Amino acid sequence: MEIFEFIVTLLLVVTLLRISISGRLEVYIKMLSLQGLLLFSLVFFTVSHESYVTLAVAIIETLLLKAIFVPFYLNKVIKENNIKRETEPYVPHIFSLLMVSLGIGLSLAAAFYMKQEIPEVKIVLLGSGIAMILCGMFVILSRKKIITHVMGYCVLENGIFLLSLSAAKELPVIVSLGVALDAFIWVLLAGLLVRVIRTELKSQSIDELKGLKN
Repeated sequence: MEIFEFIVTLLLVVTLLRISISGRLEVYIKMLSLQGLLLFSLVFFTVSHESYVTLAVAIIETLLLKAIFVPFYLNKVIKENNIKRETEPYVPHIFSLLMVSLGIGLSLAAAFYMKQEIPEVKIVLLGSGIAMILCGMFVILSRKKIITHVMGYCVLENGIFLLSLSAAKELPVIVSLGVALDAFIWVLLAGLLVRVIRTELKSQSIDELKGLKN
């Protein structure tokens, strides 16, 4: 199982690198869907399930919500708003790649240090979870379009989910439901916000919102 976890988390890290160098929103959505599938495989094959309820919650949250519904909904939003790519990000893609790579390295180093203090944690899952959180935050801070911020939040939330798996042998149903519900509502509200802004502003950039404070 350790080899399986290593391969899955390695693929998760690859999705972060792919997101960092891409400006096409379709690529972001595909990577989010792939992350959902990888998290589902981790939950299904490596987490012990005491009941069918726990297993059902895991399937709904990772496979149906993260891998299917959220990417489908975001894809629908970008098509309705005719948004194809993230133009003129605050940070060029090459520097984004360097920053995300640095974040991954620091995350693994932090996980190795925490492993010495807390032997129960799984170092690979912990490091990857921290890296996903940092990458999600970086996307939110370095991109201009509102919908891209939503996708960054989804990456961040996936990192939180992975972080919980690294420290728990079993998936807490209540915590899992809370995280899933939070992500579900946030993405729906963000999609609604984008649609409302489209009727008032010409672009989907957060720069257009700066005039509202006046």
